[in-house]
Amino acid sequence: MLEQDPISVIKGVGPQKVLALSQIGITTVRDLLEYFPSSYEDRGTYTDVTEQLVGKKILTKAVFTGKSVTQYVNRQKNVTRLGFVQHDLIFDAVFYNQPYRKNHFTSGQEYLLYGAVSQRNGAVFLSSPECEKSGQPIYLREGIAPVYRLPSKSGITKKIFHGYLTDALNQVCMTDEIPFWIHTDYEIPDKFSACRDIHFPQKKEDIISAMRYFRCVRFLRFFLLVDSLKKNKKENKAKILRSSALESWLRSLEYELTPAQKRVVGEIAVDLKSGYQMNRLLQGDVGSGKTAVAMAAVYLCAKCGCQAVFAAPTEILAKQHYQKYHDRLLSFGIESVLLYSSLSVKDRRDAVSNIQDGAAHVIFGTHAVFSEDVHYANLALIVVDEQHRFGVSQRAKLEAKGLFPHVLVMSATPIPRTLALSMYRDLNLSILDSMPSGRKSVKTMVCDSAQSDLIDKMMVKEIREGHKCYFVCPAAEDESMQNVAQLYGEMKRKFPKLKLRALTGSTPETDKDAIMNDFAYGDVMALVATTVIEVGVDVPNATVIVVKDSERFGLAQLHQLRGRVGRSELQSYCILQSDSTSEAAIERLNLLSRSNDGFEIAQADMHSRGAGELFGLKQSGKTNNMIYEALENEELFFAAERILSVLKQSSSERDKEFLTWLKKGIKNVDDEIVLN
Repeated sequence: MLEQDPISVIKGVGPQKVLALSQIGITTVRDLLEYFPSSYEDRGTYTDVTEQLVGKKILTKAVFTGKSVTQYVNRQKNVTRLGFVQHDLIFDAVFYNQPYRKNHFTSGQEYLLYGAVSQRNGAVFLSSPECEKSGQPIYLREGIAPVYRLPSKSGITKKIFHGYLTDALNQVCMTDEIPFWIHTDYEIPDKFSACRDIHFPQKKEDIISAMRYFRCVRFLRFFLLVDSLKKNKKENKAKILRSSALESWLRSLEYELTPAQKRVVGEIAVDLKSGYQMNRLLQGDVGSGKTAVAMAAVYLCAKCGCQAVFAAPTEILAKQHYQKYHDRLLSFGIESVLLYSSLSVKDRRDAVSNIQDGAAHVIFGTHAVFSEDVHYANLALIVVDEQHRFGVSQRAKLEAKGLFPHVLVMSATPIPRTLALSMYRDLNLSILDSMPSGRKSVKTMVCDSAQSDLIDKMMVKEIREGHKCYFVCPAAEDESMQNVAQLYGEMKRKFPKLKLRALTGSTPETDKDAIMNDFAYGDVMALVATTVIEVGVDVPNATVIVVKDSERFGLAQLHQLRGRVGRSELQSYCILQSDSTSEAAIERLNLLSRSNDGFEIAQADMHSRGAGELFGLKQSGKTNNMIYEALENEELFFAAERILSVLKQSSSERDKEFLTWLKKGIKNVDDEIVLN
């Protein structure tokens, strides 16, 4: 069996399974072996079912008694209980809407069961456990187990997928592209060992070691891609943008720029009038005033008779920028338009036409500004907000729409300067290292559900003073955790007179726009939402954010969410609510109550994540987390930079073949490599 063979060579993969696997990008044996787990779980050792373990998932052994009962709640819902005995304890395994499960068990046979211990009416039971015959376990083994995202309603269970991987690894004839000297000099495992230990690790260290192979390749391709963007940029002639009118724009603002903002505006102004293409990264923590700096550059460009694009990662943020600056720009004779994917056909046609004929000087938008049908009359400046959320190659596509336009990219993700200089090696670096004056630090508190009444009182007090509140849940409707639908319903019942709205990723775009407008500028006083509000939403009189089940979020993400308040001189509060019994989880949250330092929080977030979360190689390219991968693997990241330098100068045929192979792979990953 060869890596390039079609997936149908795997035992049990017929036409229907081929179609199902293709939905998650698996069409060859190589695709299967490189379809990495999204996370891992530690099943521990075989444990007896006891009352003390209620709420925890365990791996256990028990004998099926032959007893089975199915109760029908209605035509759509039923509960099946299967009886098991373990020593002197008799307990049930409970399955929901799966009456057929009773046919999968033989009376008197011992089984391995893995599921959560639950309790009702004094009786313990296992809720929806995974099951396998005892004796020679194939899937339900002790220790670390991978978790995969599999196609729904395909019939491909975790156990079946496990079998595919076993068959592939037992038969595959694998080619290892990495030269031997890289393996030995940098402790990179061979490819077969890496694939085996990713899917069948014996211990956590196996996963970390195996990932060195794939991360090494990934870092090398990243550097090749960024180098391709960097090539000859310093020699690119660009429009000279200079205007004495910049002071007029700065005087029109309601606030004075901080010394750090003035310094960076000066650095940008020097670049814009140099005659060479500016390529600059503006790095600053949440709330440091990056947008104000960028808009000074946008204004300067427009006053010179050229076009500027301001690309934001979400429609909500693009609309906010447009609404905030449209009238101010117009007062200086500068026309602006808004462009995003869900615009009506007419509005999009009008916007594209105004961009093409030059009537629009400033274009606020999302990824839609990259679209093939969007042509610019005189594009001279590109601002990319939250750079890490755009693919590296997407920026290059937008640059190609002008003649060496100046580029300013912004990021709120705090990373060390040395790492930033390598990661953004095609960019010069500016840092906003202070916050706007008058801002008060957000007071952050960690509490549990028992303190919900106190939170409600705080919310009511703030709303009476005309301030607004966010409530953030980890899910829209998932009943296994705090969700928007449930909390929204509860708050509507508790506070019937409160102007309240709900917002999730699945909310129709037209409704999202109306809801955010009503919250930012209207009479909606509280918003129940998912992390759709995480990036850049600016509501200055929002003073409270409550994050439910906060232990489910990363520290860096919580820091971003906290940045939705504290955006004015008003005292603001961040409430991290958690009922977790994990001391480690609560200590992570307590760090946020002690620190507002984005660098410290990013470092702690990196070190606190488990083996599964350390992957950074999840199946959707847009979730790839290059910054955290580099932070966690700084030694390997810089080693890849050195390896690439050697490869470029090497006369070895083996090294040349490897470099060619790396370059071919870039074509498949350039749209997926994002920086966070």
